[in-house]
Amino acid sequence: MPPPTTIEATPTTSKGKLDHAITDFHKAIAFDPNFTPAYNTRGLAYEKMGDKEQAIADYRKVLEIDPSNQKAKEGLKRLRVTP
Repeated sequence: MPPPTTIEATPTTSKGKLDHAITDFHKAIAFDPNFTPAYNTRGLAYEKMGDKEQAIADYRKVLEIDPSNQKAKEGLKRLRVTP
């Protein structure tokens, strides 16, 4: 089961409260540093905020943990970066 902060943060992202969502994703990652959904969704939040460098870093971290992760590959593709 994912850490509660990830479950709480996902709807927040869709409401546009990205700063709060990113804080929740930081907590989820602190709870489980290998929990790729938190990195992926935090990367998406950074992407929506226009912080391309942080988004790329999160997507690359996902691929470091799980090289076959499609969501991270798609995120990098959206940002026009080679995985």
